[in-house]
Amino acid sequence: MANPKKKFVPAPKKNIPLIYVGSSFPDCSLSRFRIYSNGIPEYVLKSVKNKAALKNLFVTPDKLSSAMLNVKAQGHPLFLCNRQIENELLSKEDR
Repeated sequence: MANPKKKFVPAPKKNIPLIYVGSSFPDCSLSRFRIYSNGIPEYVLKSVKNKAALKNLFVTPDKLSSAMLNVKAQGHPLFLCNRQIENELLSKEDR
């Protein structure tokens, strides 16, 4: 009697912590190096219009050291994303 083929079931994805590497903004609860264990919270995403730039500033722990350097390197995409978020959130504070 032949064994029936077992279906491949991928392992469930674990919640990988994300670390915010951008500038800190207390008004929207964004602080540099804060760890989010279940992804980016909705209240953080609602606080900005440019969600793509904000999402780029959340990195996994294995990419933290390079992201810290890249956020400070002028012309790097992470630097530009951080600058966009800074400009957007600082302009909200001026209102």
